[in-house]
Amino acid sequence: MRSTAPRLLRAPRRPDALRSRTGRIITALLAVCLVTTMVVVAPTVAPATVAASAFSDVSSDPASPVYSEFAGEIDWLDRTGVSTGWEVDGRREYRPWLAISRDAMAAFLYRYAGSPDFPAPKVSPFADVATDAPFYREIAWLAQQKVSTGWETSDGAREFRPFESITRDAMAAFLYRFTGVPASTPVPPSPFADVPDGSPFSREISWLYGRGITGGYDAPAGASDFRPWNSITRDAMAAFLSRHANGGLSRFTHAPVPTIDGDARVGTELRATVTEPWSPAPTRVETQWLRDGMPIPGATTSTYTVTRGDAGASLTVRITATLDGYFRTGRQSAVAVVPDDYGSSLANGSSLPAGKSLRSPNRAYWFDVGTDGNLTVSGPGGRVWESRTRGNDTAELRLATDGILHLVRPDGSEIWASTPATAANTRLELRDDGELAVVRGDGRVMWSSRVQGARVWGLPFATGQRWSAGAAHGDGRGAWNALDFGPISGQSREVRTIADGVVGWVACGSSGYLSVDHGDGWTSSYYHLVNVQKGLIGTRVPQGTYLGDVGREVPCGGGATFDHVHLRLFYQDRPVAMNGVTFGGYTAYSSGTAYSGWWTDGNGRRVLTANGGAACCLTAP
Repeated sequence: MRSTAPRLLRAPRRPDALRSRTGRIITALLAVCLVTTMVVVAPTVAPATVAASAFSDVSSDPASPVYSEFAGEIDWLDRTGVSTGWEVDGRREYRPWLAISRDAMAAFLYRYAGSPDFPAPKVSPFADVATDAPFYREIAWLAQQKVSTGWETSDGAREFRPFESITRDAMAAFLYRFTGVPASTPVPPSPFADVPDGSPFSREISWLYGRGITGGYDAPAGASDFRPWNSITRDAMAAFLSRHANGGLSRFTHAPVPTIDGDARVGTELRATVTEPWSPAPTRVETQWLRDGMPIPGATTSTYTVTRGDAGASLTVRITATLDGYFRTGRQSAVAVVPDDYGSSLANGSSLPAGKSLRSPNRAYWFDVGTDGNLTVSGPGGRVWESRTRGNDTAELRLATDGILHLVRPDGSEIWASTPATAANTRLELRDDGELAVVRGDGRVMWSSRVQGARVWGLPFATGQRWSAGAAHGDGRGAWNALDFGPISGQSREVRTIADGVVGWVACGSSGYLSVDHGDGWTSSYYHLVNVQKGLIGTRVPQGTYLGDVGREVPCGGGATFDHVHLRLFYQDRPVAMNGVTFGGYTAYSSGTAYSGWWTDGNGRRVLTANGGAACCLTAP
């Protein structure tokens, strides 16, 4: 209530200020005892519900952007002269959501008492309130009535602290003392979970509840809170004084607690259920779903579908009943915690931030975008797939509109991508068998964790050898599933199998090249070789078996500019994108451009960068 501009309108200081309007008479204090206590005789007129408030920032219309459930009480405060608000450009504002300072509270109570004829003392009772301060008379009157005695300082003086906000528990004490409640007056046990009996001001708060002046706040599982240390706002102050003046409000004798039916996880529908009737029957019942205690916009029906934005949050539903002459009463359900996942799929064009996850429909597997930047699929037996991209703690996974997964940093730079093959109308799915797949609208799998980075392979050269290595490229007929490896000067030229398997032959006309069937749908092939060991065809061989020497042979077409092996991977005859695939403890990544990318070691450190061709060097463990 302190302001220089706009101008604060003060109520007149007349003993009859509360009795000035015929037809809206309220009986003020029949006697104001300017000694130690006072007795308030409650006025008899209840606050009206107003369609048009005297204040431009207050409306009783729920559809109004300035709606206040206490619009009637605020109008009552205006009509009685307790508060007339601020004048702004010819309009009046009440500012209902502002916290009330202690000096303004003194003014409210002084006017509510009828603005008694009180001669302000020449010496202030408080060291921090000058005799010419705004509301000095009101503060001094409050002290004289022993409604507030302030705080004692170390030097024995007293402070009122006029500019501090008044808390709800202090407000309860002010009204209790203002009313002059005898110490022998019984009060009910504390009805509030956050106000234990015997705590500071618990008696005053329980008295406030017993008088029908406050109903508190509804809390989960049907409990109620008073929130004693919260600052009291101007609209709540209007409600407190109005109810005090009019004898308080009645309470519903039975207010049932709603329950939430359904499995609280992304994509499911929840239902608010109330199995018992309110008593007496309310004229209006409202439903509001809440996320972490805050109302969810538009969620005001009996059902609610859990969204990705609810992942990791606590959901409750509040049912609120209204009946004239009764507290507007809310009852809130127990908390339903939504698992920290986004359901089992990610839509085209969507993203999954660090720390979030997908869960398979059967809840057996989960896919995490780790806070360490690593993508993982885990299940009952542990980890079944990972991207091996640790060290990127703010990374976000995006499913682009072309169907490619991109793991990106906040600046948009790419860490990892799924495959250069594109398709529109895709979604990312985590399936009941633990497979993570990008699926096209017609059901065709465009990318799968089963074929990218799902296995760790050996390098195609012998232990201790140092070879150059390239980045992903292909033949334009699918994912870039090829990598080039070639020895540097002085190193062995022998090409070796990257895993156990049965040696095969890929024919093209009268020629061809070697492949190895590793089982479980996996196949590797070795192109450009000379001294090809055809005698191994049909034989099961261990990892590291010699297949031939690097060369530039092109039995099935293509070309070569240096002696190397063109290594390709297939899964169930589909090309495997060489992006996030590990060989000999090193992991290959594509930059999105053919022949360009990088390799990292087991600690995630970049050890080789290929820009358009093979670069030195990797050492086989």
